[in-house]
Amino acid sequence: MGMSASRTGKKSRLMSLSFLTIMILLSALSIGSLEFVARVHAPTTSANPLIAINNASNSTSNSFIDLAHTSSQFNMIVNVTNGPSISGFAVEVKYNPNVLSATSIDDSAGVLTLAAQAQGQVVTRPDDCYDGQGPACSANPDNGPGTASLTAITPANTTSRTTGQLFTISFTVKDQSSAFSQMQINSAKSALSEWNGTATIVLDSSNGLRTVDGYYTSLDCPRGSGVPCVPPRPAFRVMTKTPSKKAQTVFNASASLPSPGASITDYHWNWIPQANTFGYVDTFTNSTAVVEFPIAGRFLMTLKVTDSNGIFWSVTQPVDVVDTTVDIGISEITVRPVNKHVLPGTTLIISATVTNYSFMKENVSLLIRVENKILNQTDYPRALPSQGELSLTAKWDTAGYTPKVYRVDAYAPPLTNSTNGKIIETNVDNNLAFIWVQVVSPTPIGFQLGLWPTLGLGIVSLGAVAYSIARVRRRALPSDLL
Repeated sequence: MGMSASRTGKKSRLMSLSFLTIMILLSALSIGSLEFVARVHAPTTSANPLIAINNASNSTSNSFIDLAHTSSQFNMIVNVTNGPSISGFAVEVKYNPNVLSATSIDDSAGVLTLAAQAQGQVVTRPDDCYDGQGPACSANPDNGPGTASLTAITPANTTSRTTGQLFTISFTVKDQSSAFSQMQINSAKSALSEWNGTATIVLDSSNGLRTVDGYYTSLDCPRGSGVPCVPPRPAFRVMTKTPSKKAQTVFNASASLPSPGASITDYHWNWIPQANTFGYVDTFTNSTAVVEFPIAGRFLMTLKVTDSNGIFWSVTQPVDVVDTTVDIGISEITVRPVNKHVLPGTTLIISATVTNYSFMKENVSLLIRVENKILNQTDYPRALPSQGELSLTAKWDTAGYTPKVYRVDAYAPPLTNSTNGKIIETNVDNNLAFIWVQVVSPTPIGFQLGLWPTLGLGIVSLGAVAYSIARVRRRALPSDLL
């Protein structure tokens, strides 16, 4: 009985571990970054783990060459070198669907599968798809023509230091005339997982995982030379020290090289953030691109270089964009009670709220005033977290105020540098919001006060107050009083 309970508990723990590992690796496929795992950014060296695509008939080559146009099918192997003791992997391969079609993925001879079988463990494959077909295509939103992807998971580490085959992809050549296709390992969505006894550690491009792409060619360069075309070599750097939201970020690809004897004819840039929205810019023969990212987060920037041989090659790397917004603003101002006209001596309750729209905590002050007379203010700056709010209430006794129109302000002084006093806010348009209040003389019996006779006293009345319950940034003269 005790033995059975022990085995049940162990099985439960392994199932829980397997589920956690699956979720972590699937998150890599869906958003391009593994948010559940703390990363240690490490320099990439030749000793780092490597995932590469190699010719199944020649493991030292990353290409399949068919200048004779005689091969309608071929196999490529996805290999790992210098990997840790792994419990799983996720690999996504992209290729030109006009040239190639993947017909199967086979990991039966892979190092993970063989090790799992030797230890009596089950391999789970939540993502197993090629050209939109296969036993498991729904996990990865990229699945479709031109994509082959496999995620394989075991309950615990099954390999020792890992070097060997992960899986084989079988391809059919759709265009046997002179053609070329990259087989790109999507480095932003490929990873190895390792169980360290307490947590799943993911190795990806952010912490040293290297990738080497493969390619197919039935094209010679120059034409008729009998020399197989080799791909251009795109490369780019982020020239902006700190890429920021809604600010210009400069990329430079001048280090890119065309294939031998060719010249680069086009630089095409595209990027996908975590929200999976898409942006692109084509700079033609200009190797510099200027991009404004709409939101903060990790973007996957891909540069595709095309050369005069008609060959294109892509490289992808992550770009971390930060939010440097410094902004506080009045988000609400209200007046109670809401009456059409205010007689002298009426006490009004003014309420205002300031919101911290900055990406970090800020020290915020708030005041309420009528014609530069401060009715109430915070006694010292309050520390507000990002998106935090600070509210303030003031009483305005209108006794003794001359009948006319008054402007009631809610004001948050702009944020300044504590050393030199200079304003550091990136937006000061919303630091002031106001409403209009009209103090009117008592109306004699039988006499109704209209607005035009009050123009000598001022324009606009407490009709503006009818609008004051809504959230405002700035208030104009209310149209119902014009």
